[in-house]
Amino acid sequence: MNRIFWVSIIILVIGCGGNRDELAEQLIQERVQAKLDVFIAAEKQRCWDKMWEDASRTADSLLRLNPIRVRLDSLTRPPKPLKPSRPHFEPQVDTIGIKVPGVDTIDSMEVGI
Repeated sequence: MNRIFWVSIIILVIGCGGNRDELAEQLIQERVQAKLDVFIAAEKQRCWDKMWEDASRTADSLLRLNPIRVRLDSLTRPPKPLKPSRPHFEPQVDTIGIKVPGVDTIDSMEVGI
């Protein structure tokens, strides 16, 4: 659509005669200005997007730091109890005799029976 508009203007200018150089310069200036306006709008949008992204990143980092600096819960946990000491344990003396089958006493083992 935009192309048809410019082509029709150029045809009218050429057909009507007049000062071609001045008209061509004006058309060039209009095209340059249109491209410049598009570029400036795109740069402004990119700048705003970057600014919002930086602001969001800063706000997020501040929100993450806030719980570390501010204690919201005033109640504290009680300290861990101390570990009890080990009880004193004395092993009992083994009073059960060991009986070897086929041997009556330990003395008979020494004799070799």
